[in-house]
Amino acid sequence: MYLVVVVALMLVLPLTSSVIALDGPAPEPVAAVLVRWFVFWGVGVRLLLAGVRQIVEPRYTAEEILGIESEPAHAVIRELGFANVALGTVGMASLFARAWAEPAGLAGAAFGGLLAMLTVGVRR
Repeated sequence: MYLVVVVALMLVLPLTSSVIALDGPAPEPVAAVLVRWFVFWGVGVRLLLAGVRQIVEPRYTAEEILGIESEPAHAVIRELGFANVALGTVGMASLFARAWAEPAGLAGAAFGGLLAMLTVGVRR
């Protein structure tokens, strides 16, 4: 289920929203539309949902995603959840404050890239 949600939020929904937006009467540049919808779905909605889950249920992220079976790690996972909620909120708000899309996208990409490197390092 986790993989389905990630693929939907990182690929399917941004592309679908972009196609719909580009089909309008006065289309914007393709790159601007792709960035806007990727940031909204891939950074905004995805990180907000992940953050809420990490705050409410840190055990899932610790054990199922990172492979860490340690109760003290839950405090760090909750902190990660607050960071995800903060970045996700900015990503979602960028749909209305268009100037925020590029900085939110950059922050989300940096955060996701660094987290991916950590995850690979933890599983070794």
